[in-house]
Amino acid sequence: MNLRSRFLACGAFALAGALVGQVGRVQAADAVQPGAAPSNDASVLGEIVVTATKQAGGMLAQETPLSLVALSGEQIDTLHVSDLRAFTAVIPNIEFSSASFAHAAQFSIRGNGLDSSDPGSDPVVGVFQDGVYFGVTEGVLTSMFDLSSVEVLRGPQGILFGRNVTGGAVLINTRRPTDEFSAYAQTSVETGPEVGQGLAYTVQGAVGGPLGGGFSARVAVLELDDTGYWHNDFLHNNGGRDNAFIIRPSLRYSSGDLEANLTYEHGNQRQDGAISTAYSTVPGHDNLTFNGFDNLQWNTVAFQTDYKVPFGNGTITNIAGYRDVDDTTAYDADGTPTAFVSVMAHVAQSQESDELRYNGTFGRLALTTGLYYLHEHIFLVQRQLVLATTSDQGGEQDSDAVGLFAQADAKLTDRLTLTVGGRETYENKNVHLASIGHCNYLTLSCNWQFNPHASFTAFTPKVGLSYQLADHALIYGTAQQAQRSGGFPLRFSNSVQPPAYQPETDDSYELGLKSDLWGGRTRFNADVFYSQIFNLQRTVGYFDPTVNHSINTTFNAGNATIKGFEVELDQSVTPDLIVTASAGYTDARYTKVVYDLDNDGAINGKELALQLPLAPKWTYSLQARYSHQYNFGKVAAQLGWHYQSSSYYDIANTGLLPGYGRLDINVDYSPARNWTLTLFVKNTLNQFILDAKNPINATMCQCVPEEGRLMGFQLRWDH
Repeated sequence: MNLRSRFLACGAFALAGALVGQVGRVQAADAVQPGAAPSNDASVLGEIVVTATKQAGGMLAQETPLSLVALSGEQIDTLHVSDLRAFTAVIPNIEFSSASFAHAAQFSIRGNGLDSSDPGSDPVVGVFQDGVYFGVTEGVLTSMFDLSSVEVLRGPQGILFGRNVTGGAVLINTRRPTDEFSAYAQTSVETGPEVGQGLAYTVQGAVGGPLGGGFSARVAVLELDDTGYWHNDFLHNNGGRDNAFIIRPSLRYSSGDLEANLTYEHGNQRQDGAISTAYSTVPGHDNLTFNGFDNLQWNTVAFQTDYKVPFGNGTITNIAGYRDVDDTTAYDADGTPTAFVSVMAHVAQSQESDELRYNGTFGRLALTTGLYYLHEHIFLVQRQLVLATTSDQGGEQDSDAVGLFAQADAKLTDRLTLTVGGRETYENKNVHLASIGHCNYLTLSCNWQFNPHASFTAFTPKVGLSYQLADHALIYGTAQQAQRSGGFPLRFSNSVQPPAYQPETDDSYELGLKSDLWGGRTRFNADVFYSQIFNLQRTVGYFDPTVNHSINTTFNAGNATIKGFEVELDQSVTPDLIVTASAGYTDARYTKVVYDLDNDGAINGKELALQLPLAPKWTYSLQARYSHQYNFGKVAAQLGWHYQSSSYYDIANTGLLPGYGRLDINVDYSPARNWTLTLFVKNTLNQFILDAKNPINATMCQCVPEEGRLMGFQLRWDH
């Protein structure tokens, strides 16, 4: 079937489903802010409205037939989340860490993740803010504040969210304006356990409310001044300094059947370069020859309109998005007190996107269908210095992607629902490449050597069944497919034009249970999953002494299978005490290898025995929160324990990331309704945790550690 026929078939399926299902109509749900609890929520543990199904008004998380964890804005504030990496400690089977670029994300869900910081490598875990997709991983790890909710969707999400979500998706929903006045102000101070470590000051706040005439507005602001957690034992100064300013104004208009929300975010973050260490295993210490820098600026615009229409008592939604990111960085890549290897890079990315979709209900059938378009431009220039040798290289990419999707949920009986969906995607990439010696990093210019281009098409289907065992118990099963885009590496080192690596396809199967028991005092969710990944994309980098430079290439390594499970339990022990426990298991293996992954000159059985990177087998977490209202105020205490087993960072399995256990503690005191004072300790046991490990030799590595113990206080006022 050709591309045009597939588009027509998918569109016909959507229209036919709408017309055939038009037996009766039910009232469409009113718009609800994501993360909000419904007004009729009777659960002791509370419910959260999620946007994962893209149905108008959202769905309750416990009624959504897919594996997800949703945290409300209040829960996020309780966890003292600074950026997305913090969710690793509370959600099983995820690994959210940073790459060698200070603001670049390296995310993995269920052992399926990105192993490259090349901006030409498309994400495996898609990140969306207010419905706008982030096309590159640069600029993802910025300060988070004033949120309505965050939803982490585990497993492929290829129907409703398109390409590059084979591992899963992260949906960030900022707080929207409402017709009621609200405001908050918050300040915090934190530092490490040693004398001389710098202080980090954060001030944030927001104010919003009605303007009249159907308009309401909100403005949120954050400012961060971090004088440096790390102590450089070679330079005898502090590293990891960070200054950030983010402002997010938003405007809402509501009149009759129309609601429109416009959100703009501008951020400017200047900090030291990525921290790396070759020897030290003591948190908070490094031996860099220079602290480097990372200057990041970004702008994000999301404009969503929702219009209720009589047809199917439905809603037409349009989300127009724009984002640009400019990141310039320099860092000591070897982590030693000798100036051996350092890297400087400049990444500039801009994108425009639009999603037009319809959601309606026709008797027993609910339909969601739409059209998506994305245009993206990426520019990269990088310099690597190895001793006295300077090597500049670069790449530029323009890409366009179009997707047509439809998903129908048909209630076969009052308890049994059938879900069928499909997405047709077309994508074109046009690339310019310049290898070593053909770029000038100082002028950010290149003499392009090669101009490869490639186009990709794909149809990804989904089918699922869900059955309501009881009023608060749901079982579900899904079989679906998702695809990660093919392309070309922009960090290009060779003297010949590279071939395009092909799209990566994930066929995934999942069975799950969601239940609220004993009057809502117990919540038990569990799922098992099995994925087959074809044309698995991998990136390898190795040092070539003949040119004194690291050679990088991206390729299709072969096939893999990933299987495992997640179990989550929330228990209201008493009205004042809630305990949460979760566990995740992942078994990720190669089943076919067509590339020399360990660079030993041969493809043999050793490659099949290698483990997939960023795929820890076990993750556990246990949290307990006790809160009680006393005569002198409300007191709440929370303990959080997270364990993660060891995993490999690189595809050759030479860099082992040790397993670790992490304990976080915080105590809140609210003497009055509007004031809260919090004392907190993060990583209480001062564990040495690595995000990255690239061995240099038998005794040295280019290792990227996380911060060790952090302790501080926070004061918050709410209205």
